[in-house]
Amino acid sequence: MAVLGLDEKALLNDLNYTGFVFESQVIHDPRIYARANDAKVFHYRDSNNLEIDAIVQKYNGEWMAFEVKLGTGQIEEASPFLVICEN
Repeated sequence: MAVLGLDEKALLNDLNYTGFVFESQVIHDPRIYARANDAKVFHYRDSNNLEIDAIVQKYNGEWMAFEVKLGTGQIEEASPFLVICEN
């Protein structure tokens, strides 16, 4: 954040941007773990604009999906995919 010249006030003033930065930082660790465990990390978005922030897939086909949110106030925003998974 310092390299970008952003302080706490700047981040709080643009929570959308802050969420993208947070998501990018969160996805970093699964990429490292995936590399060490014979897996890859993908991002998914379909024609209905449904999105998954990270899909970790092993070469044997096993996979997990992750949706990253900055706070609990955004859980409803993540729920369309959760409904799809339940069906």
